[in-house]
Amino acid sequence: MLKLPDDPIKVASFRTAMRLGEGVAAFGFPHSDILSTSGNFTLGNITALNGIGDDSRYFQISAPVQAGNSGGPLLDLTANVVGVVSSKLNALRIALKDGDLPQNVILL
Repeated sequence: MLKLPDDPIKVASFRTAMRLGEGVAAFGFPHSDILSTSGNFTLGNITALNGIGDDSRYFQISAPVQAGNSGGPLLDLTANVVGVVSSKLNALRIALKDGDLPQNVILL
């Protein structure tokens, strides 16, 4: 829940159609107990238009995010909201199963 003043100066626009390779930005508070408490900004790209199991409700990004980014906005490069950071692939579980450490698999 977000509380805004009665008359906000600007409100973010929402956008639903993303393109493969398009630039995105994420902001959140990953590991704020040991890292910065003022937030973390990161850039990346849309790397897949479907999530796990080819689920079209999600897409994947290359922007590095951590648990503290969950629930934070994902913006296109003109500041439209295009998603909400929801999860990332469990790299340790995949490494133990397949012997490979996956990188940059974040789902929105």
